[in-house]
Amino acid sequence: MATDTGFDEELYLSRYADIREAVKAGAFSSGYAHYIAHGKAEGREASTKRPRSEEAQRVADYWATDHNIDRPRSWLDHPVIQRLVRERVTGDQSINGVQWFQQSFLKGPVDAALSLGCGLGGFERDAIRMNIAKKFLATDISPGARRNRDRSARGRSRGYGQSHFL
Repeated sequence: MATDTGFDEELYLSRYADIREAVKAGAFSSGYAHYIAHGKAEGREASTKRPRSEEAQRVADYWATDHNIDRPRSWLDHPVIQRLVRERVTGDQSINGVQWFQQSFLKGPVDAALSLGCGLGGFERDAIRMNIAKKFLATDISPGARRNRDRSARGRSRGYGQSHFL
């Protein structure tokens, strides 16, 4: 079945037995994960749909990827820098900007919040866990990000469900 990006998981896995076996073995979470990581660069066909412009596809692919890694990506991720920024923004090294906003402006969780550009939904799930909002109406321009976000939200409770994502 083809997605709104034109990527067809069944078609991709039926065309490429090596990828189908790699997904079965757990080397990739899906054919789409392989396609983003390697298949597109290798020139593997992923759909019968007319491709997006190259730049639009690059943006969609970037936002469909979870960029969390075990090491800092930039100097802004360093704990010393984060403490200095927290102190400058909130007046307290131990409170991040979201916590400060919550303490300063919210008396309790809002019924619903809107998030445009939610990516994989991590901030929204954290904000619900922190009682900033009871639920989010959230969307993202990247179909892959929406698909991965929805996959990540399955099986979670208290406002994490797909019904709160657009």
